[in-house]
Amino acid sequence: MNKRNLKKNYIYNLLYQIVAILLPIITTPYLSRILGAKGIGIYSYTLSIVSYFVLMGALGTNMYAQREIACYQDDELAKSKAFKEILIIRLISFLITSIIFFITFCITNKYDMYYRILLLEIFASMIDITWFYQGMEDFGKIVLKNMTIKCISISSIFIFIKGPNDIWIYVLIYALSNLIGNLSLWIGLKKHIKKVNKISPKRHLKPMLLLLIPQVAMSIYNVLDKTMLGILVNDISQVGFYEQSQKITRLAITIVTAIGTVMIPRISNVNHKGDKQRLVKYIYGSFNLVWFLSIPIMFGLIVVADNLVPWFFGNGFEEVSLLIKVCSPIAVLIGLANVLGQQYLVSTKKQNKYTYAVVASAVFNFLGNLILIPKYTAIGATISSVVAELVGIVVEIYFIRKELDLKPVFRTSRKYFIAGVVMFAVLSGMSQFLRPTMLSTFLIICLGSVVYLLTLIVLKDKFVINMLNQILSVTLKRVKK
Repeated sequence: MNKRNLKKNYIYNLLYQIVAILLPIITTPYLSRILGAKGIGIYSYTLSIVSYFVLMGALGTNMYAQREIACYQDDELAKSKAFKEILIIRLISFLITSIIFFITFCITNKYDMYYRILLLEIFASMIDITWFYQGMEDFGKIVLKNMTIKCISISSIFIFIKGPNDIWIYVLIYALSNLIGNLSLWIGLKKHIKKVNKISPKRHLKPMLLLLIPQVAMSIYNVLDKTMLGILVNDISQVGFYEQSQKITRLAITIVTAIGTVMIPRISNVNHKGDKQRLVKYIYGSFNLVWFLSIPIMFGLIVVADNLVPWFFGNGFEEVSLLIKVCSPIAVLIGLANVLGQQYLVSTKKQNKYTYAVVASAVFNFLGNLILIPKYTAIGATISSVVAELVGIVVEIYFIRKELDLKPVFRTSRKYFIAGVVMFAVLSGMSQFLRPTMLSTFLIICLGSVVYLLTLIVLKDKFVINMLNQILSVTLKRVKK
């Protein structure tokens, strides 16, 4: 099988991740004003509950399945067998999970109407085969199939949601878009899957469950914050504030983590073939890209928050600005965790070490939430998440220290931190004289990008210079044509 270009796959996956988040980002200014913090809080809280059932239904298959399919890219029979075995496990698991969810939340509950609608989300996850195309490194198909669905969803929100009582319509649009998008991935699947005479799904259960543990733990500091806010704080609006700050932060982080989804199947395949030299090369390249992208994002979020929040969210969401600033370091931390944990430990089948790191993060986040949320509400949950992410990275570094030389990795970050500080200083001075408008935010982002790149050029950063030379070379070739 011919290897697809990593750069193209990164762009495809970046587009996919952005499209996946684009619906709430484009519609957020409208929904914030129509539904208010309370409405957004109800949506976020109920979805957080459903996320646990989706996680348990998946049984750790998403990450595991992507890795398995990647290992068998060149073996059609083995690939087909693995696909069918994993799919059977998912179908059975999600069926059991959906029954439990219905009995527990859909009969008599304060938000039972929303939970009934979100049964569609569980079904959508059950038939999701994104993991297959990711393992095949066919990211173009994922993007193209979902683009149209997301555009229809965005249009539906503006057409059908007109008042604060339309929260159920928002939930329905969200669930249906995921369902239709996942159904569309089944079109054309037959050409990739061959007939298999004998299958044995049981052989996947143990490694799946090993990956389920870190994914459950990971959900604690990705989802449990919202759940605990809803339980420990009487004001459901705090969940709304937290949800909105996370939307902005996670969108920015998407640019960093998109490389991880592309690299996991490639590293898994290289590791399966025993090519240690290429594996290390890919890992170091990922670290470099994470530093390059995450550091300006961190500083940029701090500067742009005050200018963005007033016009983007509207009145009543002022607290979101502080939450974005507090959460900003997580851009760097999640980027590093993605390379250390998922790209290296999981791809090289050292998921037990990955599990320890994620469980440690989850424990710190849970305890931090218990201590900080009652007193500091959404800000406490944000601080707890940042600290938890840092704890996980420290544990991962401890496990990897003898396998990879990380000193060059951290030395590489110096120039990016210098460029980030210079960018921060310039933008901080400028933003004080700008009113909070869409144009002002756009100007801050553009100027920040220019200052950051120019500083790296002055510092003679090889990564940036090589990237600019490649862009210049491609541009000249096209001009000549």
